[in-house]
Amino acid sequence: MAERALLAKRDLIRRTTAAVRATTSLTDAALGLSDYVHLYLLGQGTPWESIPILATQLLHGREAPFPHVVLETNTSSLNDGDCTLCLWNIAVSRPGVPGVCQGGNWTRGTNPNRILEVWRAFRGAKPDAETARGYWNEPIQVPTLQGRQIVEGLRLLGRAASGIPELLLRAPVQVDDRFTLWVFSDDDMSTVRTLQQEWGDVRVRQSLMDGYESRASNTRMWRSRIDSYFAGQTPFPAALDFDRRR
Repeated sequence: MAERALLAKRDLIRRTTAAVRATTSLTDAALGLSDYVHLYLLGQGTPWESIPILATQLLHGREAPFPHVVLETNTSSLNDGDCTLCLWNIAVSRPGVPGVCQGGNWTRGTNPNRILEVWRAFRGAKPDAETARGYWNEPIQVPTLQGRQIVEGLRLLGRAASGIPELLLRAPVQVDDRFTLWVFSDDDMSTVRTLQQEWGDVRVRQSLMDGYESRASNTRMWRSRIDSYFAGQTPFPAALDFDRRR
Protein backbone atom coordinates (compact mmCIF):
# COMPACT_ATOMS: atom_id res chain seq x y z
CA MET A 1 0.00 0.00 0.00
CA ALA A 2 2.83 2.40 0.83
CA GLU A 3 4.24 2.09 -2.71
CA ARG A 4 0.96 3.34 -4.24
CA ALA A 5 1.48 0.72 -6.89
CA LEU A 6 0.19 -2.64 -8.07
CA LEU A 7 2.92 -5.18 -7.43
CA ALA A 8 3.64 -8.50 -9.10
CA LYS A 9 3.75 -11.77 -7.21
CA ARG A 10 7.54 -11.82 -7.10
CA ASP A 11 7.54 -8.48 -5.23
CA LEU A 12 4.64 -9.43 -2.97
CA ILE A 13 6.28 -12.67 -1.85
CA ARG A 14 9.31 -10.71 -0.67
CA ARG A 15 7.00 -8.74 1.64
CA THR A 16 4.50 -11.31 2.85
CA THR A 17 3.13 -14.51 1.32
CA ALA A 18 -0.24 -13.61 2.88
CA ALA A 19 -0.83 -11.07 0.10
CA VAL A 20 -0.28 -13.55 -2.73
CA ARG A 21 -2.95 -15.71 -4.38
CA ALA A 22 -2.02 -19.19 -3.25
CA THR A 23 -3.79 -20.85 -6.18
CA THR A 24 -1.85 -19.01 -8.90
CA SER A 25 1.53 -17.89 -7.56
CA LEU A 26 3.41 -21.13 -8.27
CA THR A 27 1.78 -21.45 -11.69
CA ASP A 28 2.75 -17.89 -12.59
CA ALA A 29 6.33 -18.62 -11.56
CA ALA A 30 6.44 -21.76 -13.72
CA LEU A 31 4.99 -19.92 -16.72
CA GLY A 32 7.32 -16.91 -16.50
CA LEU A 33 4.66 -14.46 -15.33
CA SER A 34 5.78 -13.55 -11.81
CA ASP A 35 6.88 -10.05 -12.84
CA TYR A 36 3.51 -9.01 -14.27
CA VAL A 37 0.32 -7.50 -12.90
CA HIS A 38 -2.76 -9.23 -14.34
CA LEU A 39 -5.67 -7.05 -15.47
CA TYR A 40 -8.78 -7.55 -17.59
CA LEU A 41 -9.03 -5.74 -20.94
CA LEU A 42 -12.70 -4.81 -21.02
CA GLY A 43 -14.87 -3.05 -23.57
CA GLN A 44 -16.62 0.15 -22.62
CA GLY A 45 -19.85 -0.44 -20.75
CA THR A 46 -18.98 -3.98 -19.62
CA PRO A 47 -21.22 -4.74 -16.59
CA TRP A 48 -19.25 -5.29 -13.39
CA GLU A 49 -21.31 -8.41 -12.71
CA SER A 50 -19.91 -10.05 -15.85
CA ILE A 51 -16.30 -9.89 -14.64
CA PRO A 52 -15.48 -13.44 -13.50
CA ILE A 53 -13.58 -12.63 -10.31
CA LEU A 54 -16.25 -10.18 -9.09
CA ALA A 55 -19.05 -12.62 -9.81
CA THR A 56 -17.14 -15.33 -7.94
CA GLN A 57 -16.20 -13.24 -4.92
CA LEU A 58 -19.30 -11.06 -4.49
CA LEU A 59 -22.21 -12.95 -6.05
CA HIS A 60 -23.76 -16.42 -6.22
CA GLY A 61 -21.44 -18.02 -3.65
CA ARG A 62 -22.35 -20.38 -0.81
CA GLU A 63 -20.25 -18.37 1.65
CA ALA A 64 -20.22 -14.75 2.72
CA PRO A 65 -18.90 -12.36 0.04
CA PHE A 66 -15.31 -11.19 0.45
CA PRO A 67 -15.06 -7.38 -0.07
CA HIS A 68 -13.53 -6.37 -3.40
CA VAL A 69 -12.88 -3.12 -5.23
CA VAL A 70 -11.94 -2.46 -8.85
CA LEU A 71 -9.14 -0.26 -10.14
CA GLU A 72 -10.04 1.05 -13.60
CA THR A 73 -7.81 2.90 -16.03
CA ASN A 74 -8.11 3.93 -19.68
CA THR A 75 -5.64 2.05 -21.86
CA SER A 76 -5.22 5.05 -24.18
CA SER A 77 -2.31 6.13 -21.98
CA LEU A 78 -0.46 2.87 -22.71
CA ASN A 79 1.82 2.09 -25.63
CA ASP A 80 1.64 -1.30 -27.36
CA GLY A 81 5.24 -1.83 -26.33
CA ASP A 82 4.21 -1.66 -22.67
CA CYS A 83 1.49 -4.28 -23.02
CA THR A 84 1.23 -8.04 -23.19
CA LEU A 85 -2.14 -9.58 -24.04
CA CYS A 86 -3.03 -13.17 -23.20
CA LEU A 87 -6.16 -14.68 -24.72
CA TRP A 88 -6.12 -17.70 -22.41
CA ASN A 89 -7.33 -17.66 -18.82
CA ILE A 90 -3.85 -18.06 -17.36
CA ALA A 91 -5.12 -19.40 -14.05
CA VAL A 92 -7.27 -22.19 -15.45
CA SER A 93 -7.01 -22.69 -19.24
CA ARG A 94 -5.66 -26.03 -20.49
CA PRO A 95 -4.81 -26.34 -24.21
CA GLY A 96 -5.66 -29.50 -26.09
CA VAL A 97 -2.61 -31.49 -27.17
CA PRO A 98 -3.10 -34.75 -29.13
CA GLY A 99 -1.76 -37.67 -27.15
CA VAL A 100 -1.21 -35.52 -24.06
CA CYS A 101 -4.52 -34.06 -22.86
CA GLN A 102 -7.83 -32.62 -24.00
CA GLY A 103 -8.49 -28.91 -23.92
CA GLY A 104 -10.51 -27.43 -21.08
CA ASN A 105 -9.75 -26.17 -17.59
CA TRP A 106 -7.27 -27.37 -15.01
CA THR A 107 -8.53 -28.97 -11.82
CA ARG A 108 -7.87 -26.66 -8.90
CA GLY A 109 -4.54 -27.56 -7.29
CA THR A 110 -2.94 -29.10 -10.39
CA ASN A 111 0.86 -29.28 -10.03
CA PRO A 112 2.43 -26.24 -11.79
CA ASN A 113 5.09 -28.49 -13.30
CA ARG A 114 2.34 -30.47 -15.04
CA ILE A 115 0.82 -27.25 -16.32
CA LEU A 116 4.19 -26.15 -17.72
CA GLU A 117 4.70 -29.59 -19.28
CA VAL A 118 1.41 -29.34 -21.18
CA TRP A 119 2.09 -25.81 -22.44
CA ARG A 120 5.49 -26.97 -23.69
CA ALA A 121 3.87 -29.92 -25.42
CA PHE A 122 1.38 -27.51 -27.01
CA ARG A 123 4.27 -25.38 -28.27
CA GLY A 124 6.03 -28.49 -29.56
CA ALA A 125 2.94 -29.29 -31.66
CA LYS A 126 3.61 -26.01 -33.53
CA PRO A 127 0.05 -24.66 -33.66
CA ASP A 128 -0.63 -21.71 -35.96
CA ALA A 129 -1.28 -18.30 -34.40
CA GLU A 130 -5.05 -18.77 -34.68
CA THR A 131 -4.98 -22.01 -32.71
CA ALA A 132 -2.36 -20.77 -30.26
CA ARG A 133 -4.19 -17.44 -29.83
CA GLY A 134 -0.86 -15.65 -30.07
CA TYR A 135 2.87 -16.18 -30.29
CA TRP A 136 5.62 -17.56 -28.07
CA ASN A 137 7.34 -14.61 -26.42
CA GLU A 138 10.14 -15.69 -24.10
CA PRO A 139 10.34 -16.10 -21.17
CA ILE A 140 6.53 -16.43 -21.02
CA GLN A 141 5.48 -20.04 -21.60
CA VAL A 142 1.93 -19.24 -22.75
CA PRO A 143 1.06 -17.73 -26.16
CA THR A 144 0.70 -13.95 -25.95
CA LEU A 145 0.60 -10.82 -28.08
CA GLN A 146 3.24 -8.16 -27.51
CA GLY A 147 4.09 -4.86 -29.18
CA ARG A 148 3.41 -4.95 -32.95
CA GLN A 149 1.85 -8.39 -32.57
CA ILE A 150 -1.14 -6.71 -30.88
CA VAL A 151 -2.11 -4.69 -33.96
CA GLU A 152 -1.37 -7.58 -36.30
CA GLY A 153 -3.34 -9.98 -34.11
CA LEU A 154 -6.49 -7.93 -33.46
CA ARG A 155 -8.47 -10.63 -35.30
CA LEU A 156 -7.55 -13.03 -32.51
CA LEU A 157 -9.08 -11.01 -29.65
CA GLY A 158 -12.46 -12.62 -30.17
CA ARG A 159 -10.89 -15.93 -29.18
CA ALA A 160 -10.12 -14.75 -25.66
CA ALA A 161 -11.37 -16.94 -22.80
CA SER A 162 -14.85 -15.71 -21.74
CA GLY A 163 -14.41 -13.03 -24.41
CA ILE A 164 -12.10 -11.05 -22.07
CA PRO A 165 -8.37 -10.77 -22.89
CA GLU A 166 -5.95 -10.53 -19.99
CA LEU A 167 -3.74 -7.43 -20.00
CA LEU A 168 -0.34 -8.04 -18.43
CA LEU A 169 1.71 -5.03 -17.35
CA ARG A 170 5.20 -5.28 -15.98
CA ALA A 171 5.24 -4.32 -12.31
CA PRO A 172 5.20 -1.98 -10.54
CA VAL A 173 2.13 -0.24 -11.99
CA GLN A 174 1.81 3.15 -10.33
CA VAL A 175 -1.69 4.01 -9.07
CA ASP A 176 -2.19 7.70 -9.86
CA ASP A 177 -4.77 10.09 -11.29
CA ARG A 178 -5.18 7.85 -14.34
CA PHE A 179 -7.08 5.41 -12.11
CA THR A 180 -10.61 5.28 -10.73
CA LEU A 181 -11.30 3.07 -7.72
CA TRP A 182 -14.78 1.54 -7.78
CA VAL A 183 -16.64 0.13 -4.77
CA PHE A 184 -19.95 -1.71 -4.65
CA SER A 185 -21.59 -0.84 -1.33
CA ASP A 186 -21.81 2.00 1.20
CA ASP A 187 -19.81 -0.12 3.65
CA ASP A 188 -16.95 -0.59 1.21
CA MET A 189 -17.02 3.10 0.37
CA SER A 190 -16.43 3.88 4.04
CA THR A 191 -13.44 1.52 4.06
CA VAL A 192 -11.71 3.08 1.06
CA ARG A 193 -12.15 6.63 2.39
CA THR A 194 -8.92 6.00 4.30
CA LEU A 195 -7.14 5.32 1.02
CA GLN A 196 -8.72 8.35 -0.57
CA GLN A 197 -7.23 10.53 2.15
CA GLU A 198 -3.80 9.02 1.49
CA TRP A 199 -4.15 8.95 -2.30
CA GLY A 200 -6.00 12.19 -2.95
CA ASP A 201 -5.52 12.08 -6.73
CA VAL A 202 -7.26 8.70 -7.16
CA ARG A 203 -10.95 9.06 -7.99
CA VAL A 204 -13.34 6.93 -5.94
CA ARG A 205 -16.76 6.03 -7.32
CA GLN A 206 -19.55 3.72 -6.29
CA SER A 207 -21.74 1.38 -8.30
CA LEU A 208 -24.26 -0.66 -6.34
CA MET A 209 -24.25 -4.34 -7.28
CA ASP A 210 -27.55 -6.17 -6.95
CA GLY A 211 -27.10 -9.35 -4.93
CA TYR A 212 -23.95 -8.30 -3.08
CA GLU A 213 -24.70 -8.92 0.61
CA SER A 214 -22.12 -6.50 1.95
CA ARG A 215 -23.30 -6.77 5.55
CA ALA A 216 -23.02 -10.53 5.96
CA SER A 217 -21.39 -11.34 9.30
CA ASN A 218 -18.11 -12.73 7.95
CA THR A 219 -17.95 -9.93 5.39
CA ARG A 220 -18.18 -7.37 8.19
CA MET A 221 -15.42 -9.17 10.11
CA TRP A 222 -13.09 -9.25 7.10
CA ARG A 223 -13.84 -5.59 6.34
CA SER A 224 -12.95 -4.67 9.91
CA ARG A 225 -9.54 -6.29 9.48
CA ILE A 226 -9.08 -4.47 6.18
CA ASP A 227 -9.96 -1.19 7.94
CA SER A 228 -7.26 -1.81 10.54
CA TYR A 229 -4.69 -2.55 7.85
CA PHE A 230 -5.60 0.53 5.80
CA ALA A 231 -5.36 2.64 8.95
CA GLY A 232 -1.83 1.37 9.56
CA GLN A 233 -2.82 -0.28 12.85
CA THR A 234 -1.90 -3.85 11.84
CA PRO A 235 0.33 -5.58 9.28
CA PHE A 236 -1.34 -7.35 6.38
CA PRO A 237 -3.53 -9.99 8.11
CA ALA A 238 -2.70 -13.53 7.05
CA ALA A 239 -6.37 -14.41 7.56
CA LEU A 240 -7.30 -12.25 4.55
CA ASP A 241 -6.69 -15.01 2.03
CA PHE A 242 -9.60 -14.08 -0.25
CA ASP A 243 -8.67 -16.84 -2.68
CA ARG A 244 -9.87 -19.44 -0.16
CA ARG A 245 -13.12 -17.71 0.80
CA ARG A 246 -15.56 -18.47 -2.02
